[in-house]
Amino acid sequence: MITRSLTVFVALLGLFVVSSAQLTDAQRAESDLILKKIRQMELYNELLPVMFKPDEAKAFLPILERHRAEVRKIERSEHTMLREFEVKLDRVIKVAQETGKVPDTEVLLHALNLFRTFDMKRKALVDDTAEELIRTMRQTLNEGQVRSAAGAFNPMAFDPSLDPEKMTEDEKLSLWVKVVLMDHLSYEIMLGFSRK
Repeated sequence: MITRSLTVFVALLGLFVVSSAQLTDAQRAESDLILKKIRQMELYNELLPVMFKPDEAKAFLPILERHRAEVRKIERSEHTMLREFEVKLDRVIKVAQETGKVPDTEVLLHALNLFRTFDMKRKALVDDTAEELIRTMRQTLNEGQVRSAAGAFNPMAFDPSLDPEKMTEDEKLSLWVKVVLMDHLSYEIMLGFSRK
């Protein structure tokens, strides 16, 4: 099961690397910029119906700024852990190349546990920030705005297994906050709303 999970992850990563490798750096940068614009369009589609007033948008900025700072801290911590793991990786890869020996299960498990640790820390941060943002929404926005946020997003677009008919408004709102409001591109949009 562990090896299978790792294999799926590595296969997906490989597909991304292979498809990116067929583009020049300029083409890759251009594609990234176009994908960013598509995401900005999607976010405006989700954020504009809430009709944030400037003072309302300002209430969310400190929370989003703290979240961004915490994400950067987590990324630095992950980088340190990966660098420490690299020594083992180099050794295992060298042995595999030179002797044809399959990498140790211990090292594969270490990689999987690293990814699990990264995921748990990020999820905890996202959950904590989402709770704070939802509290702020309920304190700052009127009921119509909150309903609009909860109803603006199609949960099935994020996860096809979700049934919007069976979700409560709180569940929809939580998903909207995590997928839309906490998207790193939403910060600039909210900053723009705060200045109008």
